Amino acid sequence: MLTILIVGCETKTTNVDDIPLNANNAWRQLTAAIIEDGFSPPVAARIYAYSYLAQYEALALGDSNFTSYRDQLNDFESFFSPLSKVDYQLYNPQVGALAAFMFTSEALVYRGFIIDDYRKNWLGLVKQGGIQEEILNYSFEVGRMVADSILSYAQTDFYRETRNMPLYDIPKQWGSWEPTAPVYGTAIEPHWPLIRPFVLQNISTLETNFNLAFDTSANSQFYSEAMVVYDAVNKLTPERKRQAEYWDCNPRETIASGHMMALIKQMNPGGHWLAIGQTVMEDVKMPLGERIQVNAVVALAIHDAVIVCWNEKYKTSLIRPETYINKYIDPAWRPILETPLFPEFTSGHSVISATAATILTELVGDSIAYTDSVNYFLGLPPRSFESFLAASQEAAMSRMLGGIHYMPAITLGIKQGEQVADSLLLKLVKSPNK
Repeated sequence: MLTILIVGCETKTTNVDDIPLNANNAWRQLTAAIIEDGFSPPVAARIYAYSYLAQYEALALGDSNFTSYRDQLNDFESFFSPLSKVDYQLYNPQVGALAAFMFTSEALVYRGFIIDDYRKNWLGLVKQGGIQEEILNYSFEVGRMVADSILSYAQTDFYRETRNMPLYDIPKQWGSWEPTAPVYGTAIEPHWPLIRPFVLQNISTLETNFNLAFDTSANSQFYSEAMVVYDAVNKLTPERKRQAEYWDCNPRETIASGHMMALIKQMNPGGHWLAIGQTVMEDVKMPLGERIQVNAVVALAIHDAVIVCWNEKYKTSLIRPETYINKYIDPAWRPILETPLFPEFTSGHSVISATAATILTELVGDSIAYTDSVNYFLGLPPRSFESFLAASQEAAMSRMLGGIHYMPAITLGIKQGEQVADSLLLKLVKSPNK
């Protein structure tokens, strides 16, 4: 634990002054590093969460409009004590917040040089903007110290321990998950339910009590659910195919041809939703400080939602539609999307999308029309939506249209995501301490 004393004034500033650089550019550099590194959705969610937490805490340190989350997050208070006093005449919380974000994110990715190069350019632009060098240097170092505390906190979430745990031992009973084409790799992050949530106290309270019994008979409910997926893919319209492909968000799409195999690196679900939030908050000209807070709440919520979802996935270890349909309905059938390498229930994108959309609706606004161009770099045309919730519904349904989820995983995943969002909002936004 790092404790540093900086003596100075005792009154926070009451506003955040703009500096000549778009704060979202730092997010873009982090996202570029995450995509290049190919992190799985759970790991990407963790990186975003700690980075945005650092940004928010550095902001709250110097802006009286915002309050630290040190009392709201699990085990956080004992780690976040980097600064006893700050010289608020020298501390610019916007500079400190962006510095904290960059130092934290750089430490959590492999290609940290992407963020380091950007930070050097950022410093030059800020200096050109006329900010006093003493304020810049002081604020920058305060941001670095906030990042150090956040990184110390991250060391205790059990992530490191899960790196050395054994691979997933596939259950032997009928109806259990099996590796899928074209990689046939081991299951991704089977020990993720052991990661410490930021807010949730008991993830088992958000379990769905899933009770769809595995059955291969043609008159069974399970067979019927598989046929819904089978028919949807076989009868896919061009528009619905576009929906499925747009929300793919599989960090690594595998292209196989004979003995040749290549990877296409893509956006992950959490990153996609954070980008949606950035787009709309810029469109409505939300003040920077409020945007930083919204980003933090969304990122923390997505992180906890992934833990809840992964707990359900490995508790049920349910067979994927691709495996079931190939075995019991049509051996030649293929889904539109590549089946991710983890069990089926619940749908991760459904959980994450419902979580993010619920929070964005609460904190940014309902029925805000926007255009999502996040996947333009993949050659996918932008899509327009009437609201966050409309987008989340399409994202959830894309998993069935793409052939990788049964409908119960989607409908119950949406419910699960909404419950996670409500828990985070209650603790971080509607708390009596706020």
